[in-house]
Parts: sequence; C-alpha cells; structure tokens
Amino acid sequence: MSSNPNSLPLAGVKVLDLSQGVAGPYCGLLLAMNGAEVTKIEPPEGDWLRALGQRVGDHSPHSWYLNRGKTSRTLDMRQAEGRAAALQLASESDVVLASFRPGVVDRLGLSYAALAEGRPELVHCLISGYGQSGPLAQRPAVDGVLQAFCGWMRINETASEGPRTFPFFAIDMLAGLYAYQAVLGALIRRWRFGAGGPLEVSLMEAAASFLGPRLLEIARAEGASPALFSSPNGAFKARDGWFLVAVTTQAQFILVCDALGCPELAQDARFASRALRIEHRALLDALLSTHFAALDCAECEARFEQAGAMGATVLSPFELLQQAQMQVTGALVDGATPAGDLPLVMVPGGDRALQLRPAPPFQKSA
Repeated sequence: MSSNPNSLPLAGVKVLDLSQGVAGPYCGLLLAMNGAEVTKIEPPEGDWLRALGQRVGDHSPHSWYLNRGKTSRTLDMRQAEGRAAALQLASESDVVLASFRPGVVDRLGLSYAALAEGRPELVHCLISGYGQSGPLAQRPAVDGVLQAFCGWMRINETASEGPRTFPFFAIDMLAGLYAYQAVLGALIRRWRFGAGGPLEVSLMEAAASFLGPRLLEIARAEGASPALFSSPNGAFKARDGWFLVAVTTQAQFILVCDALGCPELAQDARFASRALRIEHRALLDALLSTHFAALDCAECEARFEQAGAMGATVLSPFELLQQAQMQVTGALVDGATPAGDLPLVMVPGGDRALQLRPAPPFQKSA
C-alpha cells in the first residue's frame, strides 16, 4: 500500500459508465478526476448530450466538460453482440453506473443480481428520475420536470413571472454528486469489509435532499410560506449594476449602515432587531435603495470591504470567468479543446493533471 499523499485515491478502480446525459456522466467524471479508469459506453448514435448546444469537436460544451478523462466505446445494446460486450466489460469492472429507466438493466442482463453473482465486491449504481419503484417510476423525467415536481420552481417564483426554473441542469448535477458520494461510500465498505453492493439514486431524491432544511421548515409551518430569514437580504440597484446585501445579525446590519454612510438607520427603533427589520422590510429596502442608487458597484465593494460588511456585485457568469480570484486560487484554468483554449472550472479536490485530459471522441460502430 502506498503512503504517498500524491497517489491518486481511486487508481486502479475500473468504472463502466453506461449512462448518458448529465447525472451519470458527472458521477463518472468525479470518479475519473480521482484516478478511476472510466469507460463510457455510447449507443451508435452517440450520447444525446453531444448534440446539445454549441460544438467542441464532436461534443457540446456540456458533453466535453462531463466526459473528460474517460475512454469511450460504442455498443448497440439492442443487439445480442452489444449486450455480450457490455456484460464482459461489466465483469471486469469494480463499479457499474447506469441511468436507464427502471427495469431496463434487468432486460439487458446488467442488473446487480445478475452481475454480482459470485462478486459481492461489485458496486452497482442506478440513477433514475423518480426511483426504481413506486407509481411514478416509469414516468420519463428530465431536470426541468423534477424542478417542477420537487418545488424548486415555486421557491424560485416571483410575483411578476410566477414559478421559474433554474436555467441549468442543477438537479442532474446534484444527482451525479450524490451518486459519487454513494459510490465512494460503497467502495470504502468494500475495502473494509469485502462487500460493495447495489445503490439507487434518483433526481427526485437529490432535489428533495438538497432542499431538506427548507422542506423541514415548510413542514413546521404546515405548508405556509415561512417567514424571511432576515432583512435586508437581496440585490439593490446601484448606478451601474446590482449589488447584493447579506445580513443575518444586528451587528451585520450596523456594518452595512456604516458602509453606506447611514448610521442613523442602525439606531432607528423600527430596525432594532431581526424581527423588526423583517416587519418593516419594505420601508428599510426603500431607504437603503436611495443610498445604493448614488453609488457605483465598485464604490459599494470598496465601502463594504472597508466596513467589514457582507455584500457583492452581482456578476454575470461570463464576468465570473474574468475574476482574478478564480485565477489565483486555481479554480479556473485554460484547457485545450478542439474549439481552442477554453476556460475549465476545476473540480474541487480532483487531480489537476487529470482534469486537463480531453473528453473521448465519438467512436463510430465498426
């Protein structure tokens, strides 16, 4: 056993990634970034994510990012030859990932029961929309559908626009992260006790788990909209953009008032506690808005930093890519792709060299 702290933690672990889209491939990526050998299986037409959006070689940006560091094979598992090849690869793997609709792995002969016979050390992870059983198990699901089903759209609603989706595969990414966590736990169990085991992760469970504290609060309020956490909390219009203020304690509110040059608000009896600030939120927001309207975002940043108050300019995603903090900490590097050098956001904790490995080109059927 190596005692080198730079050894890749999952070196030698073989992963068969039978998934498409986002959730399963993200789990596979996280395993690959820690040294696992991940073989991605694609149908003859390719993973559907390859065609979603702009082009990076024969990938989309999403597909390129999520499949870096993997090798790829094309198998038509609708045919006996393809199923036999997949079964052989599975027999040689430590971990099998799949994201088919419930029941499909059984028909393909790739279920845990079929693969783990005589191999209790196998780790087998199924990712689905609503879970492997229950009245909705066979219902087709994508990220947006689960954002609706799991209450995300209502939490993100506004009075003018109504319920809104978060415009990204957020639940898919969460499901991939939870699957990665579960696979790591099963691998640790295997190394300690000799048994891997079957795992099930659904988008529904991932979305609900992520909202766990909020859902507990809503249940405590018997479905009513719980009170605000605090005030002021939100974005205010500055001269050249928007600036977000985050306040939880009275001491933090005093710092915000100091930063904006309005210490009298901190002494105002109407704003003397968290409960009072929430009660008089509309008035407080209106008073603060006049101060923000007279400042540029850069002035707000400087004032808040000097006062020790919490806040930040509201950036666009593209502006985030220009931030020195991202560069200095190594959170962002330039990565070579078929479309030229593009910024790659590093996976926290993953091996940096592995993260610069390319995604596999599409392997056409022979």
